[in-house]
Amino acid sequence: MAEDELRTPRTLHALVVDDDLVSRRIAVAMLRDLGVGEIVEAADGQEALSRLRDAGRTFDLALCDLEMPGMDGVELLAQLGTERPGQTVVLMSSLDRALVSAVETLASSNGLRVLGAIAKPVLRPRLQAILAQLTARSAKLGAAADEAPFTPADLRAA
Repeated sequence: MAEDELRTPRTLHALVVDDDLVSRRIAVAMLRDLGVGEIVEAADGQEALSRLRDAGRTFDLALCDLEMPGMDGVELLAQLGTERPGQTVVLMSSLDRALVSAVETLASSNGLRVLGAIAKPVLRPRLQAILAQLTARSAKLGAAADEAPFTPADLRAA
């Protein structure tokens, strides 16, 4: 999806990464109920990278658990920062808030766009707020694109 294309839940493509099948399925079901158009699942960081590579594009939103066997969420975020700078992510974790906050800072410094963190178990109102934040940002970008800040005369004068 082009960055300037208006996003609605139906046009969003999400990736949910969590090793716990029940938690992952709950998040997927909530996203589906909230109208997200395409949802891809992965059980760990390595599978998530494979799904991203197979898709050949960046997902609009990646929900990522931090504690997973194999490639955990922190390693995945570092790899995403290298392979997919600008990827929008939301952290999911039951870890201490201070630790999650440190991971948010690390992910942001690695070039990822962090919308926030969701404490596990994931609750629908928090996930709905994240989607609203993502679609509102898209609407603002679309409105800004419609209102050119400079006229051709301004550009020539510059």
